[in-house]
Amino acid sequence: MAKVTPILMKMGGSVVTYREKPLAANVKAIEGVARSIAAFGHPVVIIHGGGSFGHYYAEMFGVSTTPKIISPEAASKIHAAMLQLNLIITDILAKCGVPSYTVPPIELIDGEDVTESGRSILADLLKLRISPITFGDVLPSKRGFFILSGDVITRALAEALRPSRVVFSIDVDGIYPVGSQLENMILELDSKVDLKLAPGKGADVTGGMALKIQESFKIAKHGIDVFFVNGLKPERVLKALKGQRVYGTRIRGTKSGG
Repeated sequence: MAKVTPILMKMGGSVVTYREKPLAANVKAIEGVARSIAAFGHPVVIIHGGGSFGHYYAEMFGVSTTPKIISPEAASKIHAAMLQLNLIITDILAKCGVPSYTVPPIELIDGEDVTESGRSILADLLKLRISPITFGDVLPSKRGFFILSGDVITRALAEALRPSRVVFSIDVDGIYPVGSQLENMILELDSKVDLKLAPGKGADVTGGMALKIQESFKIAKHGIDVFFVNGLKPERVLKALKGQRVYGTRIRGTKSGG
């Protein structure tokens, strides 16, 4: 079978859950994104955030991206919440005509890099026309447990798979500079820009919008376009997947030195 050039879709926690309601999935929003992927007609590598599932317990137990010793019960609850959300999402994907296969991040990532076995698993799934799906999670290390953000996973996968584009679905229309009004959304960014961002909504133990932009700039420097679109607007998600002009923010891929 020929090599498949993938597209990466990060389903933000602010889209797939109600951030202000613990353990509450936004079924309507997930269905909208799922139908967009189905309409696109090709397998997509999907990464989803934790929203009011994983982040809820991570905040409760004080777990962040820095490793620390926590109780076994705390680690178990965070991980179980992510598995619960993942099952909800994969069920909805299936109902909307998107076959998916969950690959937990512990099977994909070593440090912040994708393993060779992880690359092989993803490549095989894509060739078999199944959308691989993974998620931000709590992971063990020699220094304790830490949160591996879905945004970091997205960047690692982009560097490993070199997709044709990466789409971040978020709960606003795009990226806004600090102090701006809603009509001042940034339509296009250069990955070399030093941008001060407006804070995102809700609590986020993994860095919020600032981390998304930071990781997106790293992706763009490999020549990969990154789109930020409103995941609550399915028609925009579909346009971004197709690489079409869409209302949102585009970070144009520019290879270093280019």
